[in-house]
Amino acid sequence: MLLRGFSGARLEIVRRDGRSWVRKWAVDGGNERLNAERRRLGWLASVGAASGLFEVPRVGAGGVDGGRAWYEIEYVPGRSVESVAAADGHASGIDLGIRLARIAGVLRDGARGPDAEGHAAFLRGKLMQTAASLLGRCGAVGLGEAGATFERLTAGLDIDRAAEVASGIGGGCHGDLALDNALIDRSGRIVLIDPLASDSETAYWDAAKVLQSSLACWGGIKSGEVRMVGRSYGVARPGGLAALHRAFLTSVLAQGMDERALAVHLVVTLARVMRYVDGVRLGALLGASIELMYRLEAGGTVLDEPLDSLRGTLEPVLDGGAEIPAGDAGRADNAGACGGAFRRVG
Repeated sequence: MLLRGFSGARLEIVRRDGRSWVRKWAVDGGNERLNAERRRLGWLASVGAASGLFEVPRVGAGGVDGGRAWYEIEYVPGRSVESVAAADGHASGIDLGIRLARIAGVLRDGARGPDAEGHAAFLRGKLMQTAASLLGRCGAVGLGEAGATFERLTAGLDIDRAAEVASGIGGGCHGDLALDNALIDRSGRIVLIDPLASDSETAYWDAAKVLQSSLACWGGIKSGEVRMVGRSYGVARPGGLAALHRAFLTSVLAQGMDERALAVHLVVTLARVMRYVDGVRLGALLGASIELMYRLEAGGTVLDEPLDSLRGTLEPVLDGGAEIPAGDAGRADNAGACGGAFRRVG
């Protein structure tokens, strides 16, 4: 069975030795990067075995065919952490958020942090690539003003400080710890899949990728489960996912991460995935990124409140007995499509 990864990777499901395997092929010119991912799976397996916090799939065969590198990992039946938190509620979300923070903590000590100057150049390069790609795409779908605002605000980000902070913490990471790359298997264990090797590595990537899912609702945006709600975007963020966000953020900040540096890395991770979407999905990511940068400009806390640009952060109250604080009334008025009474769950 031939599959297509979201960012263009080619995947196949193959059967061998009575097992199902996922075969991943390199994108054009990406043989060394794919081989680096395979090596990272081996490192992750050793850290997971030593810590007992997570597992990775068994790595199988690998090689080069037609000039393209490939390798296989054993298929793991399970549900994503995101779907488990969404379905199982607040208690599950809190537990998973704490577990993910512990995993991020044990990984970060496995390598040195990046060189600050080089990491700053890396972050700026990612933002410039995205800004360049937005010029035509935003105008074509009526997002020209948002694209211009994004470019203006990224120019004001304190990249140098974020890079300096990142250089002072361990650089060991999974590389793409979005919540659809962490599975819960049939035994309740966390299984990490699809690591990503980058030109500049830091534990801030893993934390930002979790927040990309838990705060910026990447799973719903990626799957197209997003709609316009007035001048904002409606994306579902169930209470369990909001609880995961709060537990994870609280835990990594307690471990010594800096909220503002983390927010800058989150903007960059959102910028990276913007290159793979268009239309309403692009608008939702732009809105989330712009709001985060305005929060950084304002100088207060950045990541602990739901995003106003994503109206899905208001959730129906199932028992119908709660009331909304006055400050949330505007959000509630614009979330009427959800029905019923509301509470803020972030």
